[in-house]
Amino acid sequence: MASPRLAAAGLSLGIGAPILAAALSASGLASWSSQAAAIAAALIVFALFLKRSAPQPAETPLAAVALIASLIAAARMWGLARFMIDPARSGFSVLWFDPFYIRHNCFSAWYEAARLAIAGGVNIYRSDLYAGWNGTFKLDDFMYPSPALILPRLGFVFSSSFLVLRAAWFAVEAALLVAALYAVARWIGGDEGRRATWLVPAVIAATPILLTLQIGNFQAAVLALSMLAMVAFARNRSIAGGALLGFALFKIFPGVLVFYLLLKRRWRDVIWTSFFAALYVGISVAWLGTAPLIDFVKYQLPRIASGEAWAWLQLDGLQNVVAINHGITGLVLKANLVHAIANIPLAMKVVSLLFSILVAAAAIFAAMRADDDDRLGSAIAWIALLGLAALRSPFVPDAYALLAPVWLWSLVTARLWPQPQKRAFALALWLPLSLVLPFEGPLAVTGNARLAIATLIQVLAISLSVSQLLLQRSEKPTLELIEEPA
Repeated sequence: MASPRLAAAGLSLGIGAPILAAALSASGLASWSSQAAAIAAALIVFALFLKRSAPQPAETPLAAVALIASLIAAARMWGLARFMIDPARSGFSVLWFDPFYIRHNCFSAWYEAARLAIAGGVNIYRSDLYAGWNGTFKLDDFMYPSPALILPRLGFVFSSSFLVLRAAWFAVEAALLVAALYAVARWIGGDEGRRATWLVPAVIAATPILLTLQIGNFQAAVLALSMLAMVAFARNRSIAGGALLGFALFKIFPGVLVFYLLLKRRWRDVIWTSFFAALYVGISVAWLGTAPLIDFVKYQLPRIASGEAWAWLQLDGLQNVVAINHGITGLVLKANLVHAIANIPLAMKVVSLLFSILVAAAAIFAAMRADDDDRLGSAIAWIALLGLAALRSPFVPDAYALLAPVWLWSLVTARLWPQPQKRAFALALWLPLSLVLPFEGPLAVTGNARLAIATLIQVLAISLSVSQLLLQRSEKPTLELIEEPA
């Protein structure tokens, strides 16, 4: 039976090659030339692994699952790469039957915000500036702290073409996510790490993963950066970890890991993370000026705090959008669809506060129960905390709300696999966690059915994260962990 390392080499043809093809296309190589070059490079990597990979034990049922998932992931990733190289080939997009997702691209907000910041003279957080289109793509509003614009600003050094930078953004984010999935599995090591490696193709094959990469939402990159940072910290590489997590913090929700590190008394890790976050702020000011940062603090941050930035969710005619919102305060808007709520803003504030307390309590519990020798358990805690913290945003569509739960699923399945009676249940969880409800096309559902399905998936994803944090194993009683310094 082939080893996981050999399987990873084989996957380079199906996953690595299309990502490389998109990158080569962004660098200026013609479409077919970029794909041919990527395949050639993947074949070379495959041959090297075939020659050097030592035989390792593998469980036949899991290998079969990995093979099926690999074929699905390869077919879907190659199709996606074709669409990223040439947006006219919408038939290759992940949900090729849904015009909304074909035309939607979150990176358009980053591109437009960077372009506006470079030109200067306007508040890049004004929604009216994003009312138009960039070619066939509807512009998205830019919501992030201004230092995050370092990335698209770097892209403008090489090209000012939106389509070129869109392909490059996809290639970088996809490569980062795949690298993080394998890096975490390798760090876990042993039988559990090997099983996690086998399950990577199933993660890549999931619709939330592929669709998030297609629309260019930064969530996938943030999860990858955060998990790579935690692995670096676990290896006592505080500088590398701080550089990674310091940038991820501009998505805000990875701050839960800083809280976790404080609870674990990892002072050095927290200091380096803070240093790099401040450094990135300085770089953004030097590169883009002070206006974007000032506008975020004075204009956008109050709108985020008050909920004004997402007030559009309460407009009539957006029931299908409200249904797929996994943000925890979105539960209030969902409930309002069933029975009118007198004071929606107050209800949302109460729900947000209660959920914030839950996330903080989960982080405290996870830190107290953490067993550093249980690497799989640590990785499960990190991704579960990230998945929960991400839901504090008022609007988190299922397309990227399910990223962390799918990754968490692979780690939980790696743990449960030796128990035959739990395998079928674990594998069955992949289906609901991989479901994104389209707006149009043959698979679209509307009305109460859409609301019920989306809410059940949301509850399932939250329950998975919470249950895994509560089930964290420890070699010491909780009372002893509280009393004894780390």
